[in-house]
Parts: sequence; structure tokens; C-alpha cells
Amino acid sequence: MQITSTGVIYATVQYNVTNPGIWRSTDDGDSWTDITPSTWPGAYTRTVMGIAPSNENIVYFWTYTGAGTTKTQFWNYTYPGSGNGAGDANWTNLTVNLPGPTGSVAGTNVQGAYDMIIKVKPDDANFVVLGGTNLYRSTDGFSSAVSATGSTGWMGGYAVTNTVSQYLNSHPDQHSMVFLNSDPKVLYSGHDGGISKTSDVTASSVAWSNLNLGYVTSQFYSIAIDKVTANSNIIAGGMQDNGNYVTFSNDYNTGWQDWGHGGDGGYAAVADGNAAIYLEAQNGWLWRQTYNSSGVLQTDKFIQPSYLGSFAFVNPFVLDPNSNSIMYFAQGDSVLRSTNVDASTPTWSVMGNATTGGSVSALGISKSTPNRLFVGGSNGTVLRIDGSAKNDPAATDLTAALITAGATSGAYVNCIAVDPTNADRIMVVYSNYKVKSLFASTDGGTSWDNVSGTLEQNADGSGNGPSCRWVDIINDGGTTTFYVATSTGLYSTSTLNGTSTTWTQEGPNVIGNSVCPMVMTRSSDGLVAVATHGSGVFSANQTLTGIESETSSIPTDYALNQNYPNPFNPSTKIKFNLPSSSNVKLTIYDITGRTVKELVNQDLAAGVHTVGFNASDLASGTYIYRIQAGSFVQSKKMILLK
Repeated sequence: MQITSTGVIYATVQYNVTNPGIWRSTDDGDSWTDITPSTWPGAYTRTVMGIAPSNENIVYFWTYTGAGTTKTQFWNYTYPGSGNGAGDANWTNLTVNLPGPTGSVAGTNVQGAYDMIIKVKPDDANFVVLGGTNLYRSTDGFSSAVSATGSTGWMGGYAVTNTVSQYLNSHPDQHSMVFLNSDPKVLYSGHDGGISKTSDVTASSVAWSNLNLGYVTSQFYSIAIDKVTANSNIIAGGMQDNGNYVTFSNDYNTGWQDWGHGGDGGYAAVADGNAAIYLEAQNGWLWRQTYNSSGVLQTDKFIQPSYLGSFAFVNPFVLDPNSNSIMYFAQGDSVLRSTNVDASTPTWSVMGNATTGGSVSALGISKSTPNRLFVGGSNGTVLRIDGSAKNDPAATDLTAALITAGATSGAYVNCIAVDPTNADRIMVVYSNYKVKSLFASTDGGTSWDNVSGTLEQNADGSGNGPSCRWVDIINDGGTTTFYVATSTGLYSTSTLNGTSTTWTQEGPNVIGNSVCPMVMTRSSDGLVAVATHGSGVFSANQTLTGIESETSSIPTDYALNQNYPNPFNPSTKIKFNLPSSSNVKLTIYDITGRTVKELVNQDLAAGVHTVGFNASDLASGTYIYRIQAGSFVQSKKMILLK
């Protein structure tokens, strides 16, 4: 919908709902006139429009039909100056003058209506700019044809062909444009790479400047770390429409480097000890890169399997933690395996029994029991394959057991996490909204429990609970912690208790409610790294709940001591007394009563116990810590000063 300066409203309604078409109102929407031309396409979805500021009787409409050369139609509407505005005489179909597509992304391409925008120059009703994957302009309102490769028409986005670089300082995939009214030659373009500006949109060769000023459109799909090497600073990840980035620095504000191949980043993996980094672009394009200890690129090899069939746009793969020479790579409804992915030219084979019946959407691999592979499908299928590194072993279908436990049939499996110390302890993540999200097994998938707990608003998965995306499991000093990345931030628990599982938000004042597609952990140093879709990467070296216990001298009363030191920055210790064995819950709250961290939720023996608390991810302020041990409940305040 758009409104002219005089209050005339234009609205579009797609074809398959009530009152489809193009509508016009002159009385604030109290009544409407259907102005749709009789030759308007019968099937169409998204329609965008641009009103000419210098002559608001002229409006351009661009609609997605999925048919024809450009899969769109482009129309001019001119109000005659009187009457209700209806009538075919007011319309001109200009579709034939759009620049044709060139390759898969160049030319007129709106990627299924994902990128569509029209803007009209404020002082010239005939100067029209269209934004799809690319930016094109016409000085006569597209009354004449614009060439996909012409220097006067093409002015931003992807390259004219797919074999050369994109337009300098103008990123592909256009979503917003603004002309500067005080100087109509100035145009701002908002796209998947941020913001660009040209000072002269009329120039024969348009010059763009990048206005991101340090802002990175870091919409991560994935994140990868060295899962073994303590204190490794390597983080890699794939981003929507911004390729892959790698850093070797613990300062995440600097030190990121572009992998050099553009596109949409996908999954990533870091081999143990920085032996190699595997990075993926859309549709399964896979590279293996090696870097020296300073983060300088040494080798760059394209190793995508050359098998026929489809790869997902963001295509799952996983390295075997016991042998980084082995990789499992999703392809359509099945899995490809390489046992020499680190070779100059890897070889691949099809695992014929790893077939889900839907697209393979998740892969999990065990460490404690070698060669146990879990495969998840977009149709809810979950398989376990033992002895996965050789031949084509049979698969055990775990789907029925999950449905018996309450999983929704057909729900999308987005992640399968395997405890690195216990291959029988597994978690499955269903990413759909309005389904039960998290299921756990302790017997290799024979039986399951719904552990969504407090991440669901309602027990049946309905309501406003977040979409869960990923789980990773970390072990430290005998304590196991489960981290789950969701559409409203990062959560954790150290105790799975069925539908009563309490999930606590991590970094509420740092990560906040950012969409988190993936979290990775490392037991050797307690690293937890989480990628967000728009807010960057966050990490912490967690002081995972290690409890120091003195049971030689049994206290006579329950007690909760004042934390020491207090005030503290960023670590402190909390001591408490138990005269008898008890189920203990020790929880940190902020001053508003919101849960910050559940430090303890387990049975402890009688004695004096001390728990460490690291608040490096919290803001300065007053916090409350509360213990519940049997019928004993007590709270105290502590102050974090940074």
C-alpha cells in the first residue's frame, strides 16, 4: 500500500485471497475502487509500486507471476484526472521492455519475489529505478527496452554475467531505496550487504560508495570452531548473501577475513588443530582452505562432490571427530561420504541406506562410539547408522519412537546433537513453530523424552515459544551442559527433566533476543560460541558449574553465605551448607526477577559446597542469588562492578 501527498491510497491484493487486484481509495480507505486492468495476470503474488512524486497521477506496478522470461510483469498506471480511475485505457503493460535475465542471477531476477522495489526520481516521473538482484534504471518509464548488459540501464548489484565481479560498492539483492528530495540525483540503496549511495544516479557510469561504516550484515547461517584445541581463537561461519568469514583473533570486532568466493555462505567446519577449514556456499559448493598460524590463506581447493542430484541451498555436512579425513555430506534425501576429504582430490560414495524420504536436513556424528552417524530429514525422519565409515551399513529408523514420545509427524529436523562422552545421549531439534521442539534419548534413540520444558508456552508446542534451531552438548569436570540456539536467544540447562526442564537464557543483556541459528562448544576450555542472524558472533569461556565439596565436617544447619568477593568483577564464589543430602537449586536473577543463570540443579551430599559464578557476559548491577534445598529457601544480593 502507498499513499500520495493528497491522501489517495493505492493497495494491492494477491490473486488467491478475497478481493484480489489493484485498488484505489480517495476517502481514507472507507471505500475502494477496483482499478485492475482486464489483462492483469490471473495468478500473481507480491506486487510493489512506485508513485511518481512529481506527478502523483502516475504509478508504476511490478508484480511477481512466476511465468515468462522475467517471471514478473511491469505496468504503468496513469490516473486521467477525473472519475474513479478504473478502465483499461489508464494502463500500459511495459513488461516487454524489462532487461532479460542473464545467467542464474544477473539481469531481471527477483528470486521468487524476495527482492522487489520501485522508486521514481522526485523531479522526473519518467526516471524509474527497479531493484531485484540488480538495479536497473530507465529514463522513459520503461517505454523502451532496457538491455541487461547496457551501461546506461544496469547500475548496481550482480555483474552483467556470472563470471565477473559485482558492481563496485553496490551489493546484490535490493530491498529499499530512497531519493534525496533536496538533491534528486542522490540515491540510497538498501540491500543484503548494507547501504550504498550514489551522488549522481544520472551519470553514464554510476559510482557508488559504501556507507556501512564498520557495520557488517552478519546474518549467519552457521558457525564452526576447532572442537578440540584449547584456547584456539579460530571461528568460521557462513552468512546469508555475504559468503563466509574466518577469524583467528579473540577480538571479534576486528580480524575477520572474507573467504573470497562470495555467494551465500552455508555450513562450515574447522579440522582439529587448524589442519583445514571447510567452507560452503549455496547449493553445496564446497571448498577446503588452509591457513598458517597467522591466518594467512595458503591453499584454496574446490572439492564439491560431482554427483547428480540436488543439494540444499544451505547444505548440511559434518566432519568425523575421530578422523577428520571422513566427511558426511547431504545430497537430496541421502548422504555422500568421503574417507579422504583432506586429500588433494577427495573421492565420494553414496550411502544408499541413509535415505530419509525427504531432504537430509541434519547430520550428527558420535565421538565416544566411533562411526555412529545420525541422519535427520525435512520430513521428520531420524536414522541411526552404526559402522558408517565403511561400505553401506543398514540404518535403524528412530522416527516411530520419537512420535511415540510426542514428536510431531513430519516436523523439520534441524539438528541432531550427540554427547561427545556418551554416544547414547542424543538430542533432536525440530525447528518448526507450534511443534514440540526438543527431544532427548539416553539409550541411542530407542526411547525419547520431550525436554522442551520452559521453551514452550504450551505443553503441546503451541503458543509463543521460540523456534529452536541448534543444540550442542559440553562436558566439564563431570558436569554436562546443554546449550540451545533459538529465535529469541541462547538458552542452557545442566539438568534435563522432561517437560519440566528449565532452560535459562544466556547473556540476556549481551546476546539478548537475537535470532541464534547455531551454537558450538568445546569441552577442553569451556568455550561456547554462538552465531546470530544479524547481531554478529558472541563467545564466552564458561565457568561451567564446578562444585567444590567438603563432606568431612557436616554442618548442623542449612546456610547460604554471602558471595566472595563482593562487589566482584567478573567472577565470584558462593558457599552454602547442607546438614543432609538434598536436591539443590541455586539460581541467579537480575533485579527485575528475571532468571540469569541456573548454577546448580542436582542432588548433593551433606557438607559445605562452593560454586563459582562467572558474570563476564552480564552488565554491571545488583543481582540476586537464591538457594532452594529441600524446604530451605534463602536469597542474598551481590553486586557486579565493571
